[in-house]
Amino acid sequence: MGLILLVLLIGLLWLLLALLPLRRRTVRLVFTSVHLAATVVLVVAADRSSPGQPALWVLLFGPGGAVSLVRLGRAAVSA
Repeated sequence: MGLILLVLLIGLLWLLLALLPLRRRTVRLVFTSVHLAATVVLVVAADRSSPGQPALWVLLFGPGGAVSLVRLGRAAVSA
């Protein structure tokens, strides 16, 4: 039970980090790019020996990464 709560907490914190409201455009772009890069690195670095491990990493960091990807896409379209 404790491990499930820890996983949910990490996923929630990662999502909230992606949703952090930043006013300045350059700061927002840099922060979002770093957040998305960290998401990709963590998912790629997942231990491939366990069949469920990559899925756990994608579940943990996928929503936050998706928010960062959408924010970067919106910034690219509006530029």
